[in-house]
Amino acid sequence: MHSQLKCIFVANTDWALFNFRRGLIKKLQKNSVKVVCACADTGFWNSLKTLNLYSLLQIQQYVKHINPVKDIKLLLEYYHLYRRLKPDIVHHFTIKPVIYGSLAAKIARVPVIVNTITGLGYVFTDGHKNNTWLRLLSSVLYKLSASVSDYVWFQNKHDRNYFVKNKIVQKKCSGVVFGSGVDIDYFSPDEVSDEKICALRKELKLTEFSVVVIMVARLLYDKGVHEFIEAARGIAKKMTHVKFILVGPLAPGNPSMIPLNQINKWCQKGIVKYLGRRSDIRELFHLADIAVLPSYYREGIPKSLLEASAMGKPIITTNNVGCQEVVDHGKNGLLIPIRKSAALQDSIKTLVLNTKLRKAMGKNSRLRAINAFDERQIIKQTLVVYKKICDRKGIKVEFEDIDRSS
Repeated sequence: MHSQLKCIFVANTDWALFNFRRGLIKKLQKNSVKVVCACADTGFWNSLKTLNLYSLLQIQQYVKHINPVKDIKLLLEYYHLYRRLKPDIVHHFTIKPVIYGSLAAKIARVPVIVNTITGLGYVFTDGHKNNTWLRLLSSVLYKLSASVSDYVWFQNKHDRNYFVKNKIVQKKCSGVVFGSGVDIDYFSPDEVSDEKICALRKELKLTEFSVVVIMVARLLYDKGVHEFIEAARGIAKKMTHVKFILVGPLAPGNPSMIPLNQINKWCQKGIVKYLGRRSDIRELFHLADIAVLPSYYREGIPKSLLEASAMGKPIITTNNVGCQEVVDHGKNGLLIPIRKSAALQDSIKTLVLNTKLRKAMGKNSRLRAINAFDERQIIKQTLVVYKKICDRKGIKVEFEDIDRSS
């Protein structure tokens, strides 16, 4: 083991690193790697601190919207960070870290530069104003960052194919993983206590006859929230025992954001219960009977669907990039067209009225999560790439439990 190996993870937020990269961080630490995290502080700073990182650094210049002055300052902030810490590997996640972090890492002569493109976001989602020039600009910047990177991960084959076809990345320097995977030991029906479920039922005023339909996502129209509400509105009129729960943070600054006052109006009409951002997602999925994500956002692989799958839930989602990878139609869930609330309503009714089908699909979801989405597989793939690049560049490193041929 190269005792001085140092790896920096860079993302837009502390929430993203804690929720999506925690398993990879812990695995590297077990291999005596010094792990540094650099991100903005959005309320999960103390959570990241619990990981006992070598260093945790707050990025000051990050802003979500396009701001050339701020973006140049962000690039310089990354550059000074890399020059000071002298990492062996830097791994970027999300668009601005991938673009500006890669350029900064190249200028700072970081030996190994790896990127993960976690979905293409609203810029590549059809229907947004000004998408054409934003998509062109993003493509140029992505191509520039890929040219100085050693490897680029995508979270579904469609995104990779798009980038390869448009000559933004080279196929030989890229790969596909199913998102960040899911901790199937933690997200397991067997790990949830009856006491917690009873407390949740009481909190949400559910009866033993309630059928719970849950959607976990950022509050964006592109995620299909409006379609979810329309389906709920239609079903609630005739099936009062079906309860709709919406969970997730607001998304200020995103062109597709849903204002809180709009959500409150839906809640006041009794269409849906909105719980905001929650830390008990595992328990909420366990409580639910059906998991829904009618997204037409340009997803990577939605984490919420992986978690719902691991918790053994039937899933209804769109035949959309990223979402379709999680569901085998008719086996562990149902795929519907995008922007079709009527199709969503019909699919929910189908599962509400067929308890046997729900349970069968739920079992298949759990098996699919174990076989395809276990985060240990994703971590192993990542470490294999790290090692191959390090070997090529003369950096001595050994990771336990990885198969070089995988």
